[in-house]
Amino acid sequence: MDNSFLKEQADRCRRLAENADKFTKRRLLDLAGRYEDRLAIPSPAVRSLIPASLLEARLADARS
Repeated sequence: MDNSFLKEQADRCRRLAENADKFTKRRLLDLAGRYEDRLAIPSPAVRSLIPASLLEARLADARS
């Protein structure tokens, strides 16, 4: 999955949450957060191409 797909899914979840009941809203917002978390983590293919030191620096920047 590419970053644009993950971002669109997160946005879709947030739009759906606007009109949902409390329980569903909480679940949708949690799901949107999970999609955004996946945006910060490189895919396994990228992890195998990037040296570990650069990958750790990139992940540290994403968490900040």
